[in-house]
Amino acid sequence: MKELKKLALILRALGITANVVSEEITYNGVFDSDNTFCECEKGMVHFDVWHDDESFEVHFTFGSTLVYDTLYLDSLIQVVSEITSTITKFEG
Repeated sequence: MKELKKLALILRALGITANVVSEEITYNGVFDSDNTFCECEKGMVHFDVWHDDESFEVHFTFGSTLVYDTLYLDSLIQVVSEITSTITKFEG
């Protein structure tokens, strides 16, 4: 979660709305696990980013269309670069 908090802080400094979200996953009413990710938006561009100690998993949605999911990146700087360059392409 530490890396996701860093990501949110960096993105907010760049003018992108970003928050770390933690949701409980339950099956048949019984707690199974926590789903923690960073939710990022600017205009119609939306990213959800997960981190598992080894890599970041990125999902990108434009408007209501899922553009890609399960893009795996190795570092925080790669994630920031992917998000900012995509926003530049789609939002101008």
